[in-house]
Amino acid sequence: MIWASLASFFLFSGFAQAQSKNFKQKQAPPAIEEKYAIENADSTGQLSKYFRENNCTEILKYFKDKDLLKLSPIELSIDAYCEPPGKDPDKMFKYAEEKSPDDDTILLLHGRYRWKKYMLSADEIWGKLAARTHDEKMKEMAQQYLDGAGNEAEAGMGLADGRYGAFQIGYAQESNPEGLPISDSTLSKNYSDSTLWGFSSALRSEYEFGFIDWNGSLTGTQYNTASDANQTYLEFGPLFGMQGSQEQFFLFKPNASGLTIDGRLFYASGGISLGELWQFKNSEYKILFTTYADRYYPPELQAQQGVHYRIEQKSDFRLGASTLSSDFYWEKSNATQDITPTSMIPYTNNTGTGALSYQWAGKQLILGANVSFSVRQDESESQYFDSGGIFRIKKRRDLIYGMEPWLSWRISNEATAVLFYTNTRTTSNMGRTDIIDRNVNNSLIGSLLKLNF
Repeated sequence: MIWASLASFFLFSGFAQAQSKNFKQKQAPPAIEEKYAIENADSTGQLSKYFRENNCTEILKYFKDKDLLKLSPIELSIDAYCEPPGKDPDKMFKYAEEKSPDDDTILLLHGRYRWKKYMLSADEIWGKLAARTHDEKMKEMAQQYLDGAGNEAEAGMGLADGRYGAFQIGYAQESNPEGLPISDSTLSKNYSDSTLWGFSSALRSEYEFGFIDWNGSLTGTQYNTASDANQTYLEFGPLFGMQGSQEQFFLFKPNASGLTIDGRLFYASGGISLGELWQFKNSEYKILFTTYADRYYPPELQAQQGVHYRIEQKSDFRLGASTLSSDFYWEKSNATQDITPTSMIPYTNNTGTGALSYQWAGKQLILGANVSFSVRQDESESQYFDSGGIFRIKKRRDLIYGMEPWLSWRISNEATAVLFYTNTRTTSNMGRTDIIDRNVNNSLIGSLLKLNF
């Protein structure tokens, strides 16, 4: 169908929590994943929006500083459709058709350009499209133009679907893969090197009521030295957006994820989010309320599983090539209590987290940095004997903070190279004499090759 053709372009607390957080960092820093997705999916979503609105002014701004020779054929066709100043649209269409001779969508856009300039000159293109396409709806539309009913066909046009996919492979060195406490002098950190891999995909389908984003990823870390806790992480979460006004959407998002360590299921979670999204020309605001349940499969960690509630606010501000993003949330965890003597630390707690990131995107080079902090407070006190045999009562408090600069270089439309560094530190009132020492520091430096399709 038409939209499928257009889609060719548009596209746990404690050790367990630390492992989950560190794992996601190993795939690529969150700033890279989020901002790269914005660069490759959300920006094309804006392009889709401009096309639906027939807003050639914004489309031309979108392509203004881009190198025409590095545009994909469908990008080149959209730019040509809006008649960029100083360029010959017919030559641009011809070049796009030479690069992708079997793409019916390019013919469709070329025909529409000719039709709005001089209707009769478009007949040869509509005839060619009607004769060769296997898409019945596209064939019907081409016939409408040939029959002189182009206005009716134009009324139904737009870019309704978007698709994005990527495969990544990389290498990283990690300073403390086992999360050993830095305040215990009897322990030494283990340095490791590892292979990072991952696959991610997104599909946007747009309807009269709004849109549906289908998102999923499968990522992994394969340790080569120091650790055998090889990890695989799967996440899937479609996002349903119902349009309330031109700028406002009501959101519904179910989500499921799972983590395996050394081939065995370690953690699983599932939940739903409700919220609102406001999109403006240079900014975007999102608020979400999330509830989810999770389970840890190792018995010694099951005191942490339960039901959790989160309220989150995300913002993006764009000015030219720069994007400033913020993410703040508060989460309350209501976890079950383990009755075994070895797991007496309670996990019912409150956590507040904030993150700020900046990205500058040039034609080929993208630079970014992210800083984050998280404060966790247990609601009840822990009773235990420390390593010296002294009975203690303490309410756990943690501070986790980190930073991550990164850069990516667009080798081509299909390939991007990424360099990154992350450092995450946890400071806690649980010290070296306590039953669990949570003062941890971990850094990761690595590179990725990302292939887009």
